[in-house]
Amino acid sequence: MRKRGIMRVGLAACALALAGLISAGCGGGGGGQASTKAGGPPPARLVGTYTTTLKRTDLPKPVPIEFTAGYKWKVEIAKSGGINNAPNLTITNLPEAGCCLESPTLSVSGDTLNLTHETCETKSGYRFVASSYRWKLSGKTLRLTLTKPGCPDKVAQTILASEPLRRR
Repeated sequence: MRKRGIMRVGLAACALALAGLISAGCGGGGGGQASTKAGGPPPARLVGTYTTTLKRTDLPKPVPIEFTAGYKWKVEIAKSGGINNAPNLTITNLPEAGCCLESPTLSVSGDTLNLTHETCETKSGYRFVASSYRWKLSGKTLRLTLTKPGCPDKVAQTILASEPLRRR
């Protein structure tokens, strides 16, 4: 089983690790994707905090280490706070204070969420990927459907698209 450093450290260290990964891909020759894709900020009705609880049957095989802490996750959609204060989508595990899994840049075009600068672990280290999801909001329930996969480990897409996200 692979070990992921980000999920094995406390919240403060997790935030520092994420900040380091984000800054590594910004500005200099890191090849990061700091700007948003075609689209703009999320509409006001989409902004907020959501939670989801995965089922064991939702998990990819082999089960990534990120899911050993549990199946409850928080997803925050914000109009600012990302790279260069861009909109972002932050995925955090629960129930404790949680550890930030990733916080990619977000842009929205119609019914499509575009995530860029997603952190993806590979055998040779971390790289940045992009993915897209179709979204549908009904009351307090947000449903995401993957349209363009990002990281091959399927961790983020499992959290975002397996079960409905419920506004808190």
